[in-house]
Amino acid sequence: MAAPWPAQDRELITRSRLEWLPGCGLRLRVWADADALPPTPGLVRIRASQGLWQATPLGAGESLIRLETYTHPGGQLPGWLVNQVAARSAFESFVAIKRLMEDGKTTGLMAAQLCPSGQ
Repeated sequence: MAAPWPAQDRELITRSRLEWLPGCGLRLRVWADADALPPTPGLVRIRASQGLWQATPLGAGESLIRLETYTHPGGQLPGWLVNQVAARSAFESFVAIKRLMEDGKTTGLMAAQLCPSGQ
């Protein structure tokens, strides 16, 4: 992850688990697995991170998307910088999800292939 000057760039190694909820909702849990791969020289490895994405269909083509996340970037960074980057990252994630949801092919793929039948 590119960090603004003068901070050093970071890397984050994660694992995730996808769970289906009743009515074809889904929950994606993500957590840091800092020792899963060797460190990359020149990058600060983020060791503490966890997140939860939850999508709940509301009907009439609408969904409620919920995001909860915590990441400690490591090192000595000012809080204002960390908060600025976190807010931008969350916004960019929602923009990307919106693009995927509005893409008819992606939405059709999810409905036809990923959602367990009978839910």
